[in-house]
Amino acid sequence: MTGPTFRSLKFNADLPVLDVTASAGPDIYLWVINRSEQDAVETEITVTGSEPKLQRATAWTLTAQSSLVANDFERPDRIAPQQTNLALSGERLTYRFPKHSVVVLRLSR
Repeated sequence: MTGPTFRSLKFNADLPVLDVTASAGPDIYLWVINRSEQDAVETEITVTGSEPKLQRATAWTLTAQSSLVANDFERPDRIAPQQTNLALSGERLTYRFPKHSVVVLRLSR
């Protein structure tokens, strides 16, 4: 994977802004963390060799205006996952990962 990086002072290294884990079975799942505090990251995802072809994509996104926002007893749903149906273009999907977000993408056949 290639993409934007940030300088980690703790590790004295450039680390990817997007941290990605994937699994494949009947559906393909991508778990993506955008570690950037300032920027959304738009990415094109390409899946090749999937038979049958992918038919739909769904995203569950967890984010807030600030990384300091939290749920509490007065507002327990202040931060909640938002489900979005996405458009696939053949084997490609373009998605904009919001700043400081956790996103689960499901690509279904």
